[in-house]
Amino acid sequence: MKKTTRILSFLLSLILCIGTFSACGTDTKDPADIDVNEPIIAPIVIADDGLTDYVIVRGENAYITEVTASAELQSYIKQISGVEIPS
Repeated sequence: MKKTTRILSFLLSLILCIGTFSACGTDTKDPADIDVNEPIIAPIVIADDGLTDYVIVRGENAYITEVTASAELQSYIKQISGVEIPS
């Protein structure tokens, strides 16, 4: 697996874990009490009406793989939302 793929995979896993422990497997609810129609986590609004409050941050001395990963993330978010998040 390429290093950039692992970084993107890690970032996506991290996004899924933000705001809830149930998405990370540490929820202690009884499975019978879980409503399958209830979202596991609140949606994250990255862009709304062509605008975003987010930026992609990387270190000043980022490795080329980190630069590539941030550019790929920026590209995917633009393809999904139509908004280019600044980096």
